Amino acid sequence: MKPHLLYSIARSRSTAILHASKKPRKIYEPFNHNMLVPNYEFVMAYDNSWQSQVTHEKWKHIQGWMDYRECCTKFISHSVYHLEWANDWWTQLQSQNKHEIFVVHRDFDEICWSFVLATKFGFFKSEEQPGDFGVKIDKMAFYVLGVHFRTFLRCFPSRGKIISWNHLPSEHFDKTLVQLEEQESRETKTHRIINYDECMEGIAKVKQKYHTEWQDKFANLSWAEL
Repeated sequence: MKPHLLYSIARSRSTAILHASKKPRKIYEPFNHNMLVPNYEFVMAYDNSWQSQVTHEKWKHIQGWMDYRECCTKFISHSVYHLEWANDWWTQLQSQNKHEIFVVHRDFDEICWSFVLATKFGFFKSEEQPGDFGVKIDKMAFYVLGVHFRTFLRCFPSRGKIISWNHLPSEHFDKTLVQLEEQESRETKTHRIINYDECMEGIAKVKQKYHTEWQDKFANLSWAEL
């Protein structure tokens, strides 16, 4: 029995999939600053100085849990890409056979819409403000979305099985374990934005730049057996 790793991009429903894992031990975003350097106070946006405060002992402790056979770990590519030692770990791991790697798939357009809407309405259900109407999506959202796709493709694993929220092997996952409330971003929030056409254009540009490589990367792997 091998430990499981869920490789994903933001807004792919990978958090729900983590909750659906039958593994008794679950780790959420081990390369996030909240996990590695709790209570770190950022001086500025995109401040990466916290990385120097990660101790070897802290990293080995987390790595030990990720290597535990009854553990399932979920992380997004963006966090791995920006941590050199985590990137090295991820690269070396793919040439070994100690972990079962699952690559999380979701429809490209659904990821895009979910991401840009979350930048205004919240990335978690608890952050949502039901009364928000007449909301404008900032152009920066499309730039950041593109960055997430770029890092996802650059760190895409050379081995692994593809899964999605609608394609989960019953041997390893059980949706009844999930207690999260679905955000249903596109269905409930698209009509509340005032620059819909700009959003369509921004998403189209991201898709034009990354969608073909996205398809090619996934084509190199097989879907997990149900």
